[in-house]
Amino acid sequence: RRLNSMNTFSMNLAKYLAYNAQANNLFLKNLQEFKDPPEVKNRLSHLMAHILFAQYVWAARVEGWAPRFLPLDVERVILSPPAESEEGHQEPTMAHLDLAQWSAPPSFPEFFNEVLLRKFQMLLETIPGDTWVHYKNLQGASCRNIFSDIVLHVCNHGTHHRAQMAFLMRQAGFQPPASDYILFARSGGWM
Repeated sequence: RRLNSMNTFSMNLAKYLAYNAQANNLFLKNLQEFKDPPEVKNRLSHLMAHILFAQYVWAARVEGWAPRFLPLDVERVILSPPAESEEGHQEPTMAHLDLAQWSAPPSFPEFFNEVLLRKFQMLLETIPGDTWVHYKNLQGASCRNIFSDIVLHVCNHGTHHRAQMAFLMRQAGFQPPASDYILFARSGGWM
């Protein structure tokens, strides 16, 4: 009985991760259209970079390797392609994606978002949700959390900052994308 509930729970986590990636893409596309005021565009870009960077950091923690970038490098990470780290760990490249799914070549942020989704989906398939993950936070303190809590945190973190982006867009007179989870669930976008 527990195995079935864990499978259902893992499936729900996978669905939530797919929603998170789709919502990120909606905001990435919306961000391309947003021009003025430039200070708001810069803040929006920084928030999106922060969302993607945090997902990258959590994937690294779960896999047990240290991210090679610091928070101050957020925008550089998002705007430049990944490469092999000093430890020889191969970070994701375009070779990891089937580009046939794209109607046009993805922007690097869209690519990075897709790679992160696939990374977390792979982790969900290989790590039981109740597994303890031991890692160091950005200040170097030792921490541990249950893997399923990390997945939920990654998705909630993205939702929090996308809400900030929506607020800034509305203040600037720009309509943010409709990104409620229930709209995603109704559309069957995760299947």
